[in-house]
Amino acid sequence: MSTAFLIQNDLPDAPRTIPLTKSECRVGRIAQADIVLNNPSISRQHAVIQRSQEGFIVLDSNSRNGTRVNGVAVARRLLRDGDHIRFGDVELLFHESDESDERPGQFAVKGKVPPPMDNELLSGTTCSFFTTGTRDTRHLELVNSWQVINLFDLCARTEIDTVLQVIVKNLAGIQGIRKICLVMTSAFADGRERWIKAGPSASRPGVCFSEEMLKEVARTGSAKSVTGGSWSSGVQDNSTPDAVCLPIIIQGHAEGCLYIEGSDRLSWETVQGAKAGAKAIGLGLTIWKSALRASSPATAPASASIAIVGKSQVLQQAMRLAEKAAHSDATLLIRGETGTGKELFARLVYEDSPRRSAPFIPVHCSAMEETLLGSALFGHEKGAYTGAVGMKKGLFEKADRGTIFLDEIGDLSLAMQVKLLRVLQEGEFMRLGGNAPIRVDVRVIAATNRDLEKAVREQTF
Repeated sequence: MSTAFLIQNDLPDAPRTIPLTKSECRVGRIAQADIVLNNPSISRQHAVIQRSQEGFIVLDSNSRNGTRVNGVAVARRLLRDGDHIRFGDVELLFHESDESDERPGQFAVKGKVPPPMDNELLSGTTCSFFTTGTRDTRHLELVNSWQVINLFDLCARTEIDTVLQVIVKNLAGIQGIRKICLVMTSAFADGRERWIKAGPSASRPGVCFSEEMLKEVARTGSAKSVTGGSWSSGVQDNSTPDAVCLPIIIQGHAEGCLYIEGSDRLSWETVQGAKAGAKAIGLGLTIWKSALRASSPATAPASASIAIVGKSQVLQQAMRLAEKAAHSDATLLIRGETGTGKELFARLVYEDSPRRSAPFIPVHCSAMEETLLGSALFGHEKGAYTGAVGMKKGLFEKADRGTIFLDEIGDLSLAMQVKLLRVLQEGEFMRLGGNAPIRVDVRVIAATNRDLEKAVREQTF
């Protein structure tokens, strides 16, 4: 059985300790309140602290100056040991303990390591993303990052989808926010898009919710805002829009977005908090993915070299050169006659490279017609040509963060070479039928049996 109490430290004499012994403690300025706070900023009936099966919950009673937990204006919030609760201008520290002085689901702080968690416990986890009421945005970002990283650390004991649901649930509990939508487009190995929503399905009058706009932000990494029913690029620092849509950046790439719609115009604090929250989610996912790769069984670095059999000095020199090339991220060309094992050397480079945990996609350029090859490499939009009944991602998109092997690159047409050159130089391309550039981070390994210098002189390459 846990016990809890509040500590008020701002009194002139000594700190005040307030035990939370009742199942429901009313906070207010009136004498009948269980916790009387004599301050002009406190409403007569300001808030209620309830004991439930989840733990201790604070509920604001539509107070004049609001209730904040760790700087967040809340309507309802599950409390955790060490939370700072601010009723109006009065701040109190919440402390909770049991016989072991540990709560299941408490974050690993002060040297404590949380026990394994199931989804039921995680669903009650509270993480404060917004530190409203302050213009110290750097502090806000640091606080959010710390809390989100702790939350993603729990992924070792539960599913990532559950953690994302917890994030959205906590955001939805903040005052002034009406609707939340977290979209993850390409962050996970299964390739499945994730749309996690909270709040009413319909937007409030005058706000134009658009899934296409959310996808655009997730694809391009450019934030957007909604004011007066119209979407505009960017989010101005001093603006008070109806809604904002911010990219989730993971390892330098946009892989999702966070849409936040206000019950009225979003305050400056909430907009800044939304920005910090989106950054923190991206950072948390970045660290989580890195930890996941580190804990996964490593790809055997010798698998390709096992298939390369030979003791000649020339072959051994070629293998050493391949191992050296693996530690570079430069575009690589492998030259040799047909049947000499160029793809095996490409795999040897890939398997010993930092990209070995990401996809390796071989493409035999001479085996496809040019129109099919363009669609295969770059994908297409719905209606790009007859039979294109839906959007399709190309192999460059699927190989993002990994390696693509273009065999027989010397057989490409000049038109296809121009498209490929843009990917090599700029790291971006457009799907067939599309008009928005798509950025990728792909290492290209190419192979050919042709004399490319001669082809250049003949203006065929």
